[in-house]
Amino acid sequence: MKIVVVGAGYVGMACGILFSKGHDVIFLEVDKNKIKRINSGNYLQANKEISDRYPMNKYNIQATDNIKFAYENADYVIIAVPTDYNSDAKQLDVNVLYGVLSDAVKYNNNATIIIKSTVPIGCCEKISRLYSLDRLLFVPEFIREENILYDTYNPSRVVVGYNVLCDVNHEYASKYASLIKPLITGTKNIMFMNYNEAEAVKLFSNSYLAMRVSFFNELDAFAEQHNMNTKKIIEGVCADQRIGMYYNNPSFGYGGYCLPKDTMQLQFSFDDVPNVIISAINVSNEMRKNTIAQRILCVIDKKFNKASFVLGVFGLGMKEKSDNMRNSSIIDIIKILKSHGVSIIIYEPMLRKKEMFMDCYVVNSIDELKKRADYIIANRWSSELMDVKDKVYTRDVNV
Repeated sequence: MKIVVVGAGYVGMACGILFSKGHDVIFLEVDKNKIKRINSGNYLQANKEISDRYPMNKYNIQATDNIKFAYENADYVIIAVPTDYNSDAKQLDVNVLYGVLSDAVKYNNNATIIIKSTVPIGCCEKISRLYSLDRLLFVPEFIREENILYDTYNPSRVVVGYNVLCDVNHEYASKYASLIKPLITGTKNIMFMNYNEAEAVKLFSNSYLAMRVSFFNELDAFAEQHNMNTKKIIEGVCADQRIGMYYNNPSFGYGGYCLPKDTMQLQFSFDDVPNVIISAINVSNEMRKNTIAQRILCVIDKKFNKASFVLGVFGLGMKEKSDNMRNSSIIDIIKILKSHGVSIIIYEPMLRKKEMFMDCYVVNSIDELKKRADYIIANRWSSELMDVKDKVYTRDVNV
């Protein structure tokens, strides 16, 4: 089969690699550098897991920006384009998605279209009506950035959203399930539901994860305020199997591609539904960042001469093993600290070619960070900081 994947980001790359075992995969991408690297068999994402599965010559993969060439004679079109949150509209921005759909149906009205991009609840119903599509499916991803391929090959579940009132659409949903079953391992738990339900599963799943992060961050704030051991409290709480010993390490707040925008989208979807918890998730996360910033400012005021003080920032990634700085909580904390006149230097390997970032000096080595910084903040602990542990502020319990 010929399978077109629109968008060669994390989700798109993982999907392409999955389906390339036994099928011809073409990435439709606007980034010419990505296209060149993919076609040269040398497209190594910063994510090590994807890098380890390459080079490309092991797969039936190529990339192009030629729309007509990509879509013609394709059996499946998998759309994995960004749907960023539009704060003015208070919804996910699906304009790029609609543009892709228009091109896809223009050049190939026979392909089954799989939307992987996160969308507002009700979006796929509108798309189905607008384009008169009976081959449209919504199949959201539930992958962790640090385990992209593992989660793609070993999904906890495969949710297939379709038009339950259309027998033909149900047939295409079943065909997609048959296509993916031989490629995945584990539970092979394939769940069929209508479009709206599948869209809700995605948004509620990520909002729950964001809520869990916020819960343990507030637990940590309480423990820090009252001079208690956060780790011991968490271990005691999470020993209950109903809660579980996972996803419970305090941080400076959640960030990244998905959790911020998905929680905001779900909150907007609750506009006509009474709620407290859903609306509080993002509020809690913003409060966390402000609380952390205030803690740091208090330390600076009590222990240092602010006129000559230099604060070091260890890493800008939103979580451990992440190269993703989008909506990273520590970036917002830097903004708060800068507004209070704090002098900041940053150590972040992804910024090695830059001298400045957010009006802060970028240092090229961790040794330079340790030498120049009077105090260091780290969203996630690293053994590299052990020799300067006494001047590091982190809420990571794995110190």
